[in-house]
Amino acid sequence: MRARLYQTGKTLQLDGKPQEIIAVMRNLQQGAATKQKPVPDKMGLDDTGLRPALLDWEKVRGVCRDKRAESIFKVGQLVATPHKQLGWQGGCIIWRVCAVTASAVTLVVTQPVAFDFEFDEGELTTDNTGKCNTRGRDYGYNSWRESALRQWLNSSGAAGKWWGMQNSWDVAPGYAHNVPGFLAGFDAAFLECVKDHNTITALWDKPGMAEKTKDKFYLLSRTEVFGDANNDVAEGEKLDLPQQFLRGHYWWLRSPHPGYTNYVYIVTTAGTLNYYYANYARAVAPACVIG
Repeated sequence: MRARLYQTGKTLQLDGKPQEIIAVMRNLQQGAATKQKPVPDKMGLDDTGLRPALLDWEKVRGVCRDKRAESIFKVGQLVATPHKQLGWQGGCIIWRVCAVTASAVTLVVTQPVAFDFEFDEGELTTDNTGKCNTRGRDYGYNSWRESALRQWLNSSGAAGKWWGMQNSWDVAPGYAHNVPGFLAGFDAAFLECVKDHNTITALWDKPGMAEKTKDKFYLLSRTEVFGDANNDVAEGEKLDLPQQFLRGHYWWLRSPHPGYTNYVYIVTTAGTLNYYYANYARAVAPACVIG
């Protein structure tokens, strides 16, 4: 006779062979454990890192607010966000989870969102008052704070409207005239989930000194990609980035090359560190923090 569960009065009774009773009891215990510790709602996230998930951003905010992000998000998962102008996979930008805390998740794009964008345009030799630019920035300026790319990544303005002069010699890059601000392509629900990130970037001319900015979207630093300091400054913490992520494109970092006003670090097609003039066109691979 197979084991069976039946009720007498208010008491549950088991009847059957001992090994069958043990099996039923084990199933009951597992069911009770499941009720006591519910499996977290993964929201469609794939732990294998093969399938991007479209997330409910209101749920994500709740999870981060309750400090439960580490129970749901894992490094290597992929997240998809629709983007009206730049989506390249089904109209979406694909992000990789690269760091997780209890209340925040760091996302980095898996492919550049733009190609042939200058970090910053070459500057004027004199401003409109005749003041001479003595800083030698014919090839652009390597300040992340004043860069055209920082303006683009953090603006929702229309083409021709989002760029503004950051110093008296500043010049708009070509894409400022024909490309809307990066934020303009995202859904409002996603942008509400993107936190202001305290970005630390070394100064080119002062060892051990850094500038701090608040950014919704930002370029990665030398430290975040390769793990070492830049001009004696740790520009954040090293992120979990697979080697194949680094290869295939020349893409901008936000880190200036020490000792020069116009050199900015880049990642090469081989995944190695190099640098180039700020006014040369390279790919853009932004990051953000959701929470």
